[in-house]
Amino acid sequence: MRIDLNTETAINAKGLEVDFLRRMQENGDPHPFKLPEAEDELWPVMAERAKILTEAPRFSHVVIGATGKMAVMHAISPVTFVEFKR
Repeated sequence: MRIDLNTETAINAKGLEVDFLRRMQENGDPHPFKLPEAEDELWPVMAERAKILTEAPRFSHVVIGATGKMAVMHAISPVTFVEFKR
């Protein structure tokens, strides 16, 4: 579900929110960049310094779910994420 008036944020039934970000426009990139066809859906928003997220070192770690199942989580470096959020 999308949050009203906040077209870059999606929230699920359990309250988990995800923001869809893109780096700032460079070298004639198209903007606005739109994911779906419907205008009332999600739109990524350009964020200052978001490029550091796309260029961040990769991080992989084994995780264990509540059911005991294991998986490998692939993400950006946690240090880079914390620096971006600050």
